[in-house]
Amino acid sequence: MSVVKAHEWKLVRIRLMTEDDFPDFLRANHNPDIEQLSGGIYPMYPDELKEYYEDEMKDGSVCFVVELQKTGKVIGEVGLHDIKQGDKVAEISITVFDEENHGKWYGSDALEILIRYAFEYLSMRKLVAWIYAHNTPSITLFEKYGFECNGRQKSHKLIRGKYEDCLVYEKFRGEEFKNAIPISMKRL
Repeated sequence: MSVVKAHEWKLVRIRLMTEDDFPDFLRANHNPDIEQLSGGIYPMYPDELKEYYEDEMKDGSVCFVVELQKTGKVIGEVGLHDIKQGDKVAEISITVFDEENHGKWYGSDALEILIRYAFEYLSMRKLVAWIYAHNTPSITLFEKYGFECNGRQKSHKLIRGKYEDCLVYEKFRGEEFKNAIPISMKRL
C-alpha cells in the first residue's frame, strides 16, 4: 500500500484535507465571488461540510488542500472525483479561495501537481473538468494544460437564481505519462 504525502511544486504543495482545514472552506463558502465561480459547491455549516467530505471519500474521491509553500497558508482545494478505476477516468476540480491569490500562478501549480498525480500515480487515462461558461480564468487555466472543450451543458446549474451553462473539458494521458506505474488507491 502506498501512502500519499504532501506533493510540492514551485509555489504550492497539496496535502490531504483534514477537519482542521474546514474553517478555511467555510470562509470561502461565504465569499460571493468564489460561489459565483465554483457554483457554491461547498456546504455552509461545519457539520454539513464534514458530512460532504466524508461522503466524497466514501465515493472514492481524493480531496487535497492547496497551501503556500512559504507560509503554509491554505489558499484552496483540488480534487479527483467520481473516479472510475475500470475506465481509468476521473473528474478534476480546483478552487483558489481568495481573489488576492488569483493570477499568481498558485492555481497553475496546484493543477499541474494534481494532473501528474492522476496520470503518474493513479494511472488515469482521462481527466474531465466541468467549468461554468462564465469562469474565464478556469477555462484559460485548463486549456493551458491541454484540456479541450468537448461539450456544453445548457442551463445546467442554478447559481444565484439563474441557470448557468457548464462546459465539459477533457484531457487524455499523453506520451509523457505513457509508462506511469499505478499505485494503490487505498484510502490515504
